[in-house]
Amino acid sequence: MFYAFTRWGAFSGAFYRRETEAFFTTEATKGITFTASANTRSFDPLFRFQYRLSPEMGVNSPVQDYYQDSFITLEARFAKNETFIMNGNEKVTLSTRRIPVLTFKYQRGIKGFLGGNFDYERFTLKAYQSFRVGKIGRSDYTLMAGYTPSNLPAPLLFPHLGNETLFFVRSAFSTMNYFEFVSDQYVSLQYNHNFDGLLFNRIPLIKKLKWRFITSTNMVIGSQRASNKEIMKDVNNPLKSKFLDRYAFDALEPGKPYVEAGYGIDNIFKIFRIQAFHRLSYLNHGTPQTFRLMASINVSF
Repeated sequence: MFYAFTRWGAFSGAFYRRETEAFFTTEATKGITFTASANTRSFDPLFRFQYRLSPEMGVNSPVQDYYQDSFITLEARFAKNETFIMNGNEKVTLSTRRIPVLTFKYQRGIKGFLGGNFDYERFTLKAYQSFRVGKIGRSDYTLMAGYTPSNLPAPLLFPHLGNETLFFVRSAFSTMNYFEFVSDQYVSLQYNHNFDGLLFNRIPLIKKLKWRFITSTNMVIGSQRASNKEIMKDVNNPLKSKFLDRYAFDALEPGKPYVEAGYGIDNIFKIFRIQAFHRLSYLNHGTPQTFRLMASINVSF
């Protein structure tokens, strides 16, 4: 749904991608799942995109405007005391108790394998947990960290997911533009809290509507090595127009986090949610979205 909504309005940054995947997954024991996969995918942009094949040559380096990425992935997921619904091979996670769900992923790019252009390594770690905070309500957080020691074009590093639509997406930064920031090492935190009836139940009319007050905080701290910046320096001018600042693949400043905060109303007609978000840092970067009003559908059990 999110990717469909990104196609509304002035469609820009388009690219073709063909992806093939083979995978094997097994639950070694209750709560511990291992997955191995082999992937190949192409990236053929319709906007101006180039990267240096020999960045050590500087401006004299030959450039390329597409790539083929082939890689294998090993993943381990730990979810003790998890509740889920099973339908054949499909598993829908509902919740865990007391401890977070941990996912560790290792990705190895192999040059020459099914036409792949790069050798590289990527490591990611994700922790997710939903828990009650006494009578104050329920919180959930997603803590992520990623690192690659390899030198790659920006789309193969860690592009932080922006959102320029009117629809709230939990995994995206609501006031960040598409491809605004890219890191080769980062740590991010997305925290949400639902006060249940703690606040709104004290207001008679709203109590009957059963609306719920919610708050959110999203932050990421990361950086990009100079060697990775050199790969796309002075050759990457995507969408040479009014969209230039929005698709710059820039790096976050080391030690300076990107932060946004939001608040809103949940449980409108039992399924709708309205949220407002404020961008609190990098206010002078390009053409920032300093305030966003967003909607979503949220179904909970």
